[in-house]
Amino acid sequence: ELILFDPDYRLNKQRLRWQVFRRIGKRGLVRIEATNGDRVRSKVLACWLRVVGDNGETRLRVATGVRGDELLATPEEEAASERLDKEHEREAKEQEREAKEREREAKEAALTMVEHERCAKEAALARVRELEAAAKRPRR
Repeated sequence: ELILFDPDYRLNKQRLRWQVFRRIGKRGLVRIEATNGDRVRSKVLACWLRVVGDNGETRLRVATGVRGDELLATPEEEAASERLDKEHEREAKEQEREAKEREREAKEAALTMVEHERCAKEAALARVRELEAAAKRPRR
């Protein structure tokens, strides 16, 4: 398979952006596709070759999918995606840590409230005992 790409195809109406040649039997390389579209299928590579960008920013990209709509990530895009994944992971861990801290604080507050209630109950019972003892003593 031979795929020709002409980035300057617009300079001459007879030029084509893409030409795809494949070896067919004893005939050798035969042109099987000629198009000015933005992509062609490579049978040998089992992927698509696509043009992205415009006006000096034109680049060829490898794509997958039934119609070549899914671009393969460049090393820069993969690195950026990995950084983003790590950032999301870090944020998720931070949120989890904060949630655990809030849960711990809520448990401490609940324990403090229970302790205050216990102390208040003990004080009330002690006062009841004092009053009962005072009521049992003879009066003068």
